[in-house]
Amino acid sequence: MHNRKKITYWLVSGFFMFFVSTLILYVLVDFLAIKLIVATTVCAEIALLIRFLINQKVIFKPSDGNMLRLLIRFHLASASAFIIWWSTTNLLAYNDVYYIYASIIAVALSSGINFITNFLWIWKNETKPF
Repeated sequence: MHNRKKITYWLVSGFFMFFVSTLILYVLVDFLAIKLIVATTVCAEIALLIRFLINQKVIFKPSDGNMLRLLIRFHLASASAFIIWWSTTNLLAYNDVYYIYASIIAVALSSGINFITNFLWIWKNETKPF
């Protein structure tokens, strides 16, 4: 798949995951009454696993097939984006910003990290030349 097409798919899946993760967070907090600090952690891990599967099976389709190695790399790469998202969401919510709005702001801040690590590290062999 051409890089432009991969980037488009990656962005579309990112918007899709934005809505999915927002819904997951809403259910965890408003329906299951889980504290935000725990709900953001659970939500992030669920969203991360879904995003990995979308990237692995739909966008990049790596030829080496070592899914465990790629999942470990994806977790490591996503850690910095997670820290930005989690910290921003909880810090803004602690300062009286509605948690859904806080999460939206946090997604905007952490998306760049995800893009760089996905295309230039994890699935770099599937995106050459970039």
